[in-house]
Amino acid sequence: MQHLFWALTFLLITIQSSAQTKKLFKIVEHGKLGFIDQTGRTVIPPKYKNGDDFSENLASVRINGNYGFIDTNGNFAIPPQYDFATDFKNGIARVYSEGQPIFIDKNNKRILPPVYKSIVFISPEKAIVQTSTGNKGIINLKTGQLIADTIYSRLGPFTNGISVVEKVDKKDEDRAPGYAVIDTNGKLIVPFDKYRDIRNFTNGYARVEIKHETDDDSENGFIDARGNFIFQCTRKNKSYVSGSFYDGLAVISLYKYWIPEEKGVYMSSDKSYQGYINLKGDVVLNDVSNRYVYDFSNARAFVEDDSRNFRLIDTKFNTIGKDTFDGVQNKGFRNGYAIVEKENGWGIIDTNGNFVVAPQFQRIAECGITDSCFFYAVRKKDDDFMYGIANMAGKIITQPIITEFDHSGFQNGLLLTTVNNRLTYFDKEGNIIWQEKKYPRNTLDTLDIDFMNRGYFYAHSENYKTDIGGFGGSGNNPHTVSTEDLPDGLSITVDTKKTDTFQHLYAGFHVILANRTKKKILFSAQDSRLYMRVQAKDKDGIWKDIEYLPSSWCGNSYHTLTLAPDKYWEFRTPVYSGEYKTKMRIALNFKNPRSTLLSPRKQQKAIYSNEYDGSINPGQFSNKRAYYPGGLMDPYND
Repeated sequence: MQHLFWALTFLLITIQSSAQTKKLFKIVEHGKLGFIDQTGRTVIPPKYKNGDDFSENLASVRINGNYGFIDTNGNFAIPPQYDFATDFKNGIARVYSEGQPIFIDKNNKRILPPVYKSIVFISPEKAIVQTSTGNKGIINLKTGQLIADTIYSRLGPFTNGISVVEKVDKKDEDRAPGYAVIDTNGKLIVPFDKYRDIRNFTNGYARVEIKHETDDDSENGFIDARGNFIFQCTRKNKSYVSGSFYDGLAVISLYKYWIPEEKGVYMSSDKSYQGYINLKGDVVLNDVSNRYVYDFSNARAFVEDDSRNFRLIDTKFNTIGKDTFDGVQNKGFRNGYAIVEKENGWGIIDTNGNFVVAPQFQRIAECGITDSCFFYAVRKKDDDFMYGIANMAGKIITQPIITEFDHSGFQNGLLLTTVNNRLTYFDKEGNIIWQEKKYPRNTLDTLDIDFMNRGYFYAHSENYKTDIGGFGGSGNNPHTVSTEDLPDGLSITVDTKKTDTFQHLYAGFHVILANRTKKKILFSAQDSRLYMRVQAKDKDGIWKDIEYLPSSWCGNSYHTLTLAPDKYWEFRTPVYSGEYKTKMRIALNFKNPRSTLLSPRKQQKAIYSNEYDGSINPGQFSNKRAYYPGGLMDPYND
């Protein structure tokens, strides 16, 4: 199953619908990538190690360790020469050589100076560029000239031709950053220093923080897309506006101020409720029975009472329909439909509150409705869900046999899924157009990738005395040292003679982290993940990470693991394979036992495992893949 995860992941990373002479779809057979057409006919046989979808009639693919670009006939338009390559957009692709980004055209000519590390298109002719120092500006892609100089620390996204920008005073970095609004020509719509803060525009309006003559206090208000000040938000009776305007209305948090507070209490959550405010700053819905109200969409919104019942209202706050609902997915409408829950299950309603799909499903996937289809789920005995496809007439297109699917929906008429641990394409009638062949796996595969792997060295120990708890757990408990073969002190040993499995599918090496000192040793950790990663020597003999440690925005993720004397943890690390043969090792950062808050010594120390022979691909030194959080409770963004 694990190889399906890797395969589905890199098949989905850049799926898009750019205009093509031929509509081609990626497939994977025996670990090699190829392409089929909409009928399932193989057009380009599977022979590549990795690659992207076709975009503007070219696709980036990897042969051995390097990337190039092929046309829709499978011929190389740009020969393999890059560590990694992304797809073409507006005639430009970003490629990497020795870890450095390069922007090329379809003739393989460099079109931007090396100072620029990333671009975000505003239009086919204009883009936001970012320098190696992180500063942003706007460039004319046709002339190569800057429209707005790279002086901004924040720029974008553009909404209806305007963007909020932020500029830090490098001469006085302790000074608060300045905010302004510019158009796509770099012209100031709202000057710097007028507002203390400006949020991004939504539906033509942005929330601003208004400066006072003294820096001790401030108020919030809203401006329009021309920079005109609309109104100042009230904080009367502990009310506040924190959201944006939708259909001319924004959610305002209100308070039952007339009920006396208990002694020593400033605010109480059971006295809070919500209403709506209009573009004049007037509170236009103030009803204490509405515990929560939600943003409008399609001139409709849901309100929730204290009993967690939802009802549907219009922009004049009239109740629409007779039904109330037990749950509302995404708390609103998308493209005229909302997914709601009744006692019989989940269904779909229109903006009149009428069911177009009767409530009958255990779950409907949060990706919602795509191409007049949705994905329903049935819980199996092991508590996992299996998915099927249904249309807006309520007709079942496929039975619940799908374990994973592309949440962006059908692409050019086909949907990528996994069925029975095999990659599978369905058409909109539920026919299987293509399915990965079964093949015997007599040996474990090595891990042949071209990106930095995410950290995976998890361990468990008893809570450290100063930790607050709340972090993710691990079942990897420490063991007692029963052999003299392990080195004295704190050590990491990679046993390349003792092969094992990594993530149940790939070949792996046995790793031991042992404490043969007389003291307990402390390790920083994130959700039980140690600061431990594999390194490799580059062509200049410099050790570089080929794995990375993600960072969490949640303070509860960070804690301390402890390893007592004569104890050890066991791990597995993958056997990597690639075109570049090199030396490898594992590095670990841990708390320095001699450091104190007043000590000049570093708070962290590092140790390294024994070196061992291996092979990797050049992209593993620098290519960090996009990561998408798995929900509200996932605190990681990389």
